[in-house]
Amino acid sequence: MKNLNNAVQSEYDYAYSIYSPSNVANDGILSELDVFNAHFALADFFVSTGEEARYGILNFGLLSSAVARQSVGFNGQCKWNDDESKVSTLAFGLDKNHAFNDGNKRTALLCLLLALHRKKRHLVCKKKKLETLLVRIAANEMDQYPDFRHFKKHGDDAIIVYMANFLRKHSSKIDNSFRTMTYEEFNRKLKKYDIRLDNAQNAYIDVLQAKEERKFFGLLKRNKETRVLQIGFPGWKRQINPKAVKNVLKMCGLFENGLDMKTFYEGGEPEYKLIEEYFDVLKRLKDE
Repeated sequence: MKNLNNAVQSEYDYAYSIYSPSNVANDGILSELDVFNAHFALADFFVSTGEEARYGILNFGLLSSAVARQSVGFNGQCKWNDDESKVSTLAFGLDKNHAFNDGNKRTALLCLLLALHRKKRHLVCKKKKLETLLVRIAANEMDQYPDFRHFKKHGDDAIIVYMANFLRKHSSKIDNSFRTMTYEEFNRKLKKYDIRLDNAQNAYIDVLQAKEERKFFGLLKRNKETRVLQIGFPGWKRQINPKAVKNVLKMCGLFENGLDMKTFYEGGEPEYKLIEEYFDVLKRLKDE
């Protein structure tokens, strides 16, 4: 991650060099690195608001265990076959495992929102409902929901099934409709993701992407820029074709990292957009 608060960045780099979180999600939605980044994004955001926040990895094994819950299976069959169940079991694991020094419930909530976002969905219920659910899970107070008794037949998985049902009822698809923009506007938005348009010639232009490389156990970092593809280019002030926009974002891997068209047009990183949207809830969700 880039442009973190200096103290947070130092802890991030130190923890990354020790644990090397995997960026592979297997049959899940979020990877170890996604959860790792979400935790430090939260730390960065709240430290920047002046809050005294404890953060960092307490037990990486518990983080890894929570992530693995999404793809656990038996005899080659994944236990959780739908997105809502995968999101729920991940959030439950992060909420209960306490893999971080602080901010476990906050990280669980942000990862729940981020996993939904990656599946092009968002919550449409009152934020207080979600906050109450996470608090009751952490406090083992699910019996305060009158309808929870109907889910007890699922045994140890009752809470996961209840959460998944909650997400199905209270989420909907994100609007990804195309908004017109010029090549100049497109290039400006791409630069936020270390991508740019350059070397225009013969009605085509290169799409260049800088990727961070880490060497020597993650201690040495450098950016290396490569050409990903070429697209048609009639001029900076001309409107870009929506198919070209989606192709660039796809080929550069932005969709794989949870970006949706709405966030791309409006600007910002998904984690920080979600933190801003749920700021009040996240602020109240401090670990006891």
